[in-house]
Amino acid sequence: MKNVIIWGAGQGGRMVYNMLHSEMRVLAFVDNNTSLHGSKIYGIPVVDTAELPKIRPDYIFISILNNEACSLVKEQIVKTE
Repeated sequence: MKNVIIWGAGQGGRMVYNMLHSEMRVLAFVDNNTSLHGSKIYGIPVVDTAELPKIRPDYIFISILNNEACSLVKEQIVKTE
């Protein structure tokens, strides 16, 4: 089983979650919106980017449709490696 994180706790994140293969376990949703941190989607926690190094997923799915925001997220992921 592969452990994954979904980056984006909005509608796109929920869509990605619903399309994932049963061989993947979603450990967390990550979002830059601090008002979502500590909440849950489908029982899965929404966490801050600072949690990424602790979680260490096999894959990160980016579920953001805005190109500029997506580029910023990619930069954040590289910085946490």
